[in-house]
Amino acid sequence: MINKIIGYLLLFFGILVILLSTINLYQVFTRQQKPVQFFTSQNSTINLNALINSMAPPTNNPALKNVQATSLINESALNDGLNLTLHIVLIGVVSGAGFKLASLGVMLLRSIQVKLLENPIPVTKKVVGANQP
Repeated sequence: MINKIIGYLLLFFGILVILLSTINLYQVFTRQQKPVQFFTSQNSTINLNALINSMAPPTNNPALKNVQATSLINESALNDGLNLTLHIVLIGVVSGAGFKLASLGVMLLRSIQVKLLENPIPVTKKVVGANQP
């Protein structure tokens, strides 16, 4: 009897975890909720002046001397993409844990029935010393 109660509890909590993680992921994708902020980096800038001077032959072009530092990718785009990817991975792990809980509950709920045959292997009696064709 206790196995059935524990089985129902595990099944209920497993399905609840899966549903809540699915709802959370839906809210993140529809922008009703922000993903957890794991990454917060600032703009990484590259000094193109030093890059141009190291790669190009020396010239007296004033346009090449006044190049300012620029960023390769926008900080918010990089952070949002990384945070969303990590959020999806973590929700997958949580949903997998909910699946394991629910499957353990189902295993506890199932009754195990074993049917044995009377004599599964026919036994033939051999008489020692009898003539065999």
